[in-house]
Amino acid sequence: MDSSDKNDLIVGEGVRLVGEVHAPGLLRLHGTIEGDVRGDDVRVGPGGRIEGSLDGRNVDLEGHVSERIVAKTLALRSSASVSGSVEYETLEIEAGAQIEGTLNKAEPRETTHADGSLAYLTAVQDRSEEVASGEQDG
Repeated sequence: MDSSDKNDLIVGEGVRLVGEVHAPGLLRLHGTIEGDVRGDDVRVGPGGRIEGSLDGRNVDLEGHVSERIVAKTLALRSSASVSGSVEYETLEIEAGAQIEGTLNKAEPRETTHADGSLAYLTAVQDRSEEVASGEQDG
């Protein structure tokens, strides 16, 4: 095993994990995770499902996420589906990807979670209050 692979996690097709998952390396998901997921590089294959939220630096989604996605770089492939809010710094959406929820461009800001892991995006640029109250930029 290469030392660069030591923090990688592969969840195969047919595998179901229940609980919170923290993956400091690459997470390849082809099965199902029922719970929240945090990782540096997360790749969800066409059959992969996250029944919870996903917080990652680089996210490549071909499968399904049922709640919130927070990502620095997010690629939604043609087979991807998201039910919930999506917060991103950089976004790529292929034709055919399905989003049922909201898209919010986030301001880049790195902070840490209570456990010391990095939270890549926490400051979401939500202008809905400003628009609702009549405030607009120049």
